[in-house]
Order: sequence, then structure tokens, then C-alpha cells
Amino acid sequence: MSLGKWLLDKKVYFILHLGLMFLVVVFMSVYGMNGSSVIFVSMIFLLVHISYLIYEYMRRYKFYKRIDEALESLDHKHYVHELMEEPYFFEGIFLQEVIQAANKSMNDVIGNYKIRERDYRDYIETWVHEIKTPIAAGQLIIKNNKSTVTNSLKEEFERIEGYVEQALYYARGHQLEKDYIIKDVSLKVLTQETLKKYASKLIAAKCQIEIFEEDIHVKTDEKWMAFIIGQLLNNALQYKKSPMVLKFAIEKSKDQVIFKIHDNGIGIKPEDLTRVFDKGFTGTNGRQIKQSTGIGLYLCKSLAVKMGLMISIQSKEEVFTEVSIVFPISSMYT
Repeated sequence: MSLGKWLLDKKVYFILHLGLMFLVVVFMSVYGMNGSSVIFVSMIFLLVHISYLIYEYMRRYKFYKRIDEALESLDHKHYVHELMEEPYFFEGIFLQEVIQAANKSMNDVIGNYKIRERDYRDYIETWVHEIKTPIAAGQLIIKNNKSTVTNSLKEEFERIEGYVEQALYYARGHQLEKDYIIKDVSLKVLTQETLKKYASKLIAAKCQIEIFEEDIHVKTDEKWMAFIIGQLLNNALQYKKSPMVLKFAIEKSKDQVIFKIHDNGIGIKPEDLTRVFDKGFTGTNGRQIKQSTGIGLYLCKSLAVKMGLMISIQSKEEVFTEVSIVFPISSMYT
């Protein structure tokens, strides 16, 4: 609370009291009071008003200073009313009532939005599970009636299945803790299982795969990690060059394990590299491919952060792209 601004706000008060003081001095002079008496009364009058102003400023200053300190200490500023001390002047009481009423109104609005968001998320999850049935049925029909046409349909069904899986993980990603199990996971087995899922696409791309020999185990959620690797594989397939080469590598140190996926695809332009994890960002190369949605890498980053992992990307246009996922090794995980 600035003293200068507070005094400026009191300008009408000062003008009125100075005017009153002038009238008192004139009145005393007219009635023949000597100069010493006039000065004495004026000083008493002035001292009383200055004391009153100091008292009013100090008690307001302490109150607003505590509010300011509370705001600085809070991550969620709308909880400031919880830390407000009981005010002892009318304006403070009124301010507290206004803040509490505004906070209650905001909480009601947020509560309604949370209910709507939860209902919509539940609907999406239900829809995803329901849509899997006709997808599986369609894939079974294709498997039993192989032809050039059904082979094309198979690719489209796989693409639909990928988008459905994205929708499910996007919906669940906001409440990761409800479907998250940390356990000991073999990166080699996890990588091999994920590669099997994309086997037909990798074979069609005549992909050469190099995978690390050492069986390294990390603490993570197997299902969510498989989804992240799958999204990275899907990206590598979308932006591939022929012949396609995929390399999986591990770097282990005392406090972390770095899992790397390297491909020889078309790469990423330097100006796009810092934005590839942004939601909906497709970049220059993505605009040339109709299937690009800008969601895959965003989900990878979002889920990795929520699982306590670091994910980064390096690339050189027309040469390579390499994604690194860092698994910390600490007492928290063991």
C-alpha cells in the first residue's frame, strides 16, 4: 500500500480540513485572540488530524500488506481469502465479504465445468470401448476375406484404431493417477512387443531395425510407456525415407537411463524443432501429410511429464530424427 497514493486519495479530506482550519483561525482573530493562542490552537488542531491520519494509514497498511504477502505465497491466488485476517475497519470487512462472495461464485462455476468435463470424458472413454467392437469385427472380416481391396481396408482400419487409441489416452491423460501402475519393466521386451504391433507397417516399409542387446529394466507404467513408443514409431513411419532404418539404443548412468529411438527419416526443420511437442502443431512437413494431427508428440510429452520422465528430440533435416526419454533412477522409484 503506497503512502503517496493513499495521501493523494485523501486530497478532498485535506482540502476540507485546511479550509476548516483557516476558518477557525479567522474566527479566533476576529474575536481578538492573540497570535500565540491562535498558533497554539492551530497546532493542536493540526496534530490531532495528523495523528488520526497516521493511525488510519498504519492499520490499513498492515492489513493490505498481509494480503499482498499471502498473494505472493500462493500458487492459486483465488485462495487468498483463506489467509486473510479478520479486518478491524469497515472497508476491510466489506472487501473480505466481496472476495468471499466472488470466490464462492467462481468455485460454483468451476464445479459445474468440472462436472461437465468429467461427464464428457466418461462419455469419450465409453465411446472408445464401444467403437473397438465394430473395429475388431471389421478386422476379422478382412482377415477372413483377403484381397487387394481388403488389404487397403486393413490399413484404414489400423489408422482408425490408432486415432481411437489416441482419443482414449488423451481423455485419460488428465487423470493419470487413476490408471497408473509403476512396476519393473524391461525396455527391451517393451520395445519388441510394440514393434510387433507395427510389424505389418514396418515390413511394408522394408524397415531395418537395430535394437540394443542389454536387457535394461526401469520403473514405469508399462501400458502408458508402450503407447508413447507406439506414437514415436507411428511418427517415424509417417515421415520415413526409403530404405527405412530404426535404431533403438540405451545409455545408462548412476542416476538415469536414457532410451533413444533414432530414424533416418526426412527430419524436422530447425524452426519447427522447438514446437514439435506443442498441441496441434504439425510443422512444415506435417502440412504435406494429410494424416498429421499434431497430437501424437503432444501426448507423448504430456504423459511423460506426468510420469516423471524427461523427453527431448533432436533432428537434422533430411538426415535423422532422434527422440530421447530419460528414466530417473532414485530412491523414490525403488
